[in-house]
Amino acid sequence: MRLQALNTRVTACHIVLEGKLAPEAAARQCSARIHLSVPGAQIHAESAPQPGESHGDAVNALRQAYEDARRQLAKLSTYSNVNRLIGSNLRLTRTSGGNESD
Repeated sequence: MRLQALNTRVTACHIVLEGKLAPEAAARQCSARIHLSVPGAQIHAESAPQPGESHGDAVNALRQAYEDARRQLAKLSTYSNVNRLIGSNLRLTRTSGGNESD
């Protein structure tokens, strides 16, 4: 699934893959970072191996960063929807609550 499917307001996406290649799989180190821009927010997601561990596979590193970005976009969408609902309720309250004797 594309990240833009979660939030159609994504204006920029920058993906960085870093790694150290080695003949032995245990010596390989990979990391991935995804930076997204949406109006009013910046999302920075990265693959975060446990201390003392590293991703030996770029695909796994990218997958973990993607999941982190997906979680943050979903949270941002939920937060934005709640704020929109609260804002619309406040506008309704303000316009309908002008006269208490009604």
